[in-house]
Amino acid sequence: MASFEERINQVQLIKAFGHESQEIAAIDAESRSSFRATLTMVVLIMAMLLLVIPLLGLLAGIGVYHLMTEVIANRITLGDVALLVGYGIILARPMIALGWIWTWLQAPIAGMHRIHNVLDHLPYDSAVGGSDQVAQPIREIHFNDVSFGYVAHAPVLKHIRLRFAAGELAGIAGPSGAGKSTLVNCIPRFLEPSSGEILINGINVHVLSTGVLRKRVALVFQEEALFSVTIADNICYGLPDASAAAIRRAAEMAGAGEFIERMPQGYLTMLGRRGTRLSAGQKQRVAIARALLCDPDVLILDEPMGPLDPASEHTLLRVLCELAQTRIVIIVAHRAETLASCDRVHLMSEGRLYASGTHAELIKNCPIYKAYLALNAASTRID
Repeated sequence: MASFEERINQVQLIKAFGHESQEIAAIDAESRSSFRATLTMVVLIMAMLLLVIPLLGLLAGIGVYHLMTEVIANRITLGDVALLVGYGIILARPMIALGWIWTWLQAPIAGMHRIHNVLDHLPYDSAVGGSDQVAQPIREIHFNDVSFGYVAHAPVLKHIRLRFAAGELAGIAGPSGAGKSTLVNCIPRFLEPSSGEILINGINVHVLSTGVLRKRVALVFQEEALFSVTIADNICYGLPDASAAAIRRAAEMAGAGEFIERMPQGYLTMLGRRGTRLSAGQKQRVAIARALLCDPDVLILDEPMGPLDPASEHTLLRVLCELAQTRIVIIVAHRAETLASCDRVHLMSEGRLYASGTHAELIKNCPIYKAYLALNAASTRID
């Protein structure tokens, strides 16, 4: 079933590459494998019954023979035999029921084992020491010699020293695989650094509860997933008690208000699974509205401009510049237009912070940055 569901979800990709026949063959192979496994289970059950039933019959025969021997010897009567057989039947029924229950429980027990194999490895939301809250709004995030790497792989981040401050729109640039997304995912503690420390207002993030920290940080991811609820419910997901006016204002700031108003029921329009009724750009704008509604101390946008048209990008950048005056706004971006709007740009390469400065300063003093922008511009023209 998992294999079948995966093919259904990726049916457009399969059609795009003309692999219908190969995937049908793969599903047939999976089905035959499942059939063989089911047949094996049935055979094992039948074999168990063939072994158990004759054994039970033999035991019953031995019991009857013994009882009849006792009757012949005048030690018990036939009435006693009938009474014992009746007791045996009364006891047999609950014993058979217990056996079936034990057999039926094996499937849910196996499922619970799988669930707990995941749950037992989840990190606990605990503060190492000190206060679990940030008393003041988050005004500064400092990466102090931070490194991060997955087990048995080369480090993704290498000795990052970086400071984000309220009052400036910070951009993070660099080629794919440079560690940009990994860097921003360390702020809300989705990833824990292998070494070094991350300080928020001078406080180590390990002192802070992840729940408290994440309420102060809002993220817009590269690929946004929406729920199968109304547009309004998707926007107010982080702030369920938000008023209709606040939801509408957040949508307008994100450039989503116009197309939402054109929907059949406006903000009450139900979305399909993963927001299938919306285009990629529309889903991204709803996701941005969801982040803006929370009014966070730290707003992180991981390559949000990809699905947006130039007009929507310009509107969003204007909003981000306004927000950055009072909070920390971090945007991971490739486009020169986006990076030019940032007050400060940090260039990453191969897991290291290669250079920092304004867009104009980096173009003038950093050949790698200039070459990076030229390559992205060429890729855009080809597209």
